[in-house]
Amino acid sequence: SSSSSSSSLSSSSPYAPPLVSVCLVHHNRGEITLKTIEALLKQDYGPFEIVMVDDGSTDEASLKVLTDIQRFFNQTKAVPFRLIRTRNRYPGAARNTAAENAKGKFVIFCDDDDIPKPHWISTMVKVAHHTHADVVTSMADFFEGDGTPLPTAKPKLRWLTLGAAPSLGMYHNVFGASMALVRKKSFFKIGGYTEEGGSTYEDWEFFANAVLQGFHLEAIPEALMWYRQHPTSEKLNLMHNTNKYTNRMRVMRTYQKFVPPQLRNAVLYGWGASPKR
Repeated sequence: SSSSSSSSLSSSSPYAPPLVSVCLVHHNRGEITLKTIEALLKQDYGPFEIVMVDDGSTDEASLKVLTDIQRFFNQTKAVPFRLIRTRNRYPGAARNTAAENAKGKFVIFCDDDDIPKPHWISTMVKVAHHTHADVVTSMADFFEGDGTPLPTAKPKLRWLTLGAAPSLGMYHNVFGASMALVRKKSFFKIGGYTEEGGSTYEDWEFFANAVLQGFHLEAIPEALMWYRQHPTSEKLNLMHNTNKYTNRMRVMRTYQKFVPPQLRNAVLYGWGASPKR
């Protein structure tokens, strides 16, 4: 329960669990999003709020689900909840909007198709508290299908992370999965997410930018989230339906900012010479 998590977090000190703002970004996911909401309501941490940003959904089923979600929270008051509707501006802009409307000391990011494990928030907050990290990431377990994995389910594969390893991070996202917890003050000092439409890798770009600026990123060696894999043909699969070069350039531009101008092409050469996935 929330109370048991709170007491365990503060058992060794008078530290009071801070308010955490779950920044939930949604676009045309329909009923899959309900699985994410259900998982959030099973978190063993409190207090937290949910700031949900609908990134310009147009699907009728998804719009109905949004209305149902809003009605549910209005009636139950399960946790503080706000729904913000915007035009379609892609995940970076939607996450920034959620963070700008967050009231918590920490913001923690969640996509509309991911399934957080029950100790996701509590573990992230504990690590942030004990390490004084600005950014906390974790590993993630991959799964397929429209349901919610059972606690005993075995993942299709696990996203392994190294954390603040900027040299390797130029070639692969070793910083952590996108479902990160960030101190809200640090989030804005880092600069938030870039708001480039038509591409992805904004999370990888954000982590690289944070580490290269000297912010403290801590990676938890545990999978705290179920990451839903969609068929490569699915329209909403941004990873496979956006230009790989454009996606990669978001990360490369971040690295280029931190080297002398005469060496910036070397960054691109290093990427081009790296092993391809």
